[in-house]
Amino acid sequence: MRHIEAGVALHSATALIQEGQASVNLVAAIPSLHAGLTAAVSAFLWTRVRRKWRPLLVAYPLIMAFTLVYTAEHYVIDILLGWALAAVVVMASNRWEARRRDRASRPGEVHLAQGLADRPDGLGAGSEAVTVARGQIGGIAAVVAAFDFAFMGGSMGVAVGAALVAASRLAVERQAALIVIPSSGGARMQEGILSLMQMPRTIIAADLVKEARLPYIVVLTDPTTGGVAASFAAIGDIAIAEPGAVVGFAGARVIEETIHEKLPEGFQRAEYLLEHGMVDMVVKRGDLAATLARILRLLCQPAIASVPMVAHP
Repeated sequence: MRHIEAGVALHSATALIQEGQASVNLVAAIPSLHAGLTAAVSAFLWTRVRRKWRPLLVAYPLIMAFTLVYTAEHYVIDILLGWALAAVVVMASNRWEARRRDRASRPGEVHLAQGLADRPDGLGAGSEAVTVARGQIGGIAAVVAAFDFAFMGGSMGVAVGAALVAASRLAVERQAALIVIPSSGGARMQEGILSLMQMPRTIIAADLVKEARLPYIVVLTDPTTGGVAASFAAIGDIAIAEPGAVVGFAGARVIEETIHEKLPEGFQRAEYLLEHGMVDMVVKRGDLAATLARILRLLCQPAIASVPMVAHP
C-alpha cells in the first residue's frame, strides 16, 4: 500500500515538475519574443517618423534591454513601458508634422523674430522698420514691403530681413508681383554682423521672385542708403525713384573726403541717377499708384505682349 502511495506521489510530483518546466520555458521565452517585437516595432516606426525623432527609436530597444535586466520578473511592466515610449514618439512626430503642414498651408502668416506681428494682412505694422501687405494694384495681385524711416531710421536688421524673405515667399505662393519701398539709412548697427548678413539674405529673397518669373519693382524714396541701397534696392526689374530722393551707398561728404574731389551738383539725387541710367523713372508720389498699375499690367498680362507685329515695307 505504501509503495502504491509513493508511486502516486512520485507521479504527481513528476507532473508538477513538468508543468513547472513548461511554465519556466514559457516565461524564459518572453524576453526573446519581446525583443523580436521591439525590433519589429522600431523598424516599422523608423519609416513613419521624421528624422529628428529617430534617435528615440534607437534608444527604445536599449531601454527595453535595460529594464529586462533589472525587472526580469515584471514583464508586463516592461512591455507597457515600451509601448508607452513608442506611443509618445509617434504622437510627438505626428504633432510636429501636423504643425509643419499647417504652417506650409498658410504662407502669408510668417513667424518673425523680435515681436514682428504674425498677420497676413499687414505684417509688423508699427512694430518694426518694415510693413508687409498683400492686395491688388490696378487689378493685379501684388505684395508690398514698405519701410518706415521713423522706426530706427528704417534700418535693416534680422527682423527686416525675415520680413523681406516672407514677402518674397508670399509673392511666389500667390503668383503676385513684389514691390519694395525702401526708406532706410542702411544696416542696423546695433545688431552688428547680423545686420550685414541681411544683405545677401534679401538678395536671395529677391531672386526667389525673379526665378518664379514675377515682377520685382523697387520704389526708391528719400533716403535709400547704406546696406539697403547696396543690396535688394539695387536689383529691381524696374527702379522707380521719387523726386529729390537721395540714393547711394556712402554719403557725399564721405566720398569727397575719400577721393579729394568736388562732386557734381545733385550727385546721388534721383534726377542725377535718372540721367546716368541708374533708375528707370522718377515719379511723384501722387502719380505712383497709376504708374505701378500700368507697369504691372504690362509685365503681368501676356496678351498685351503677344499682339502681332505688322511689318512695313
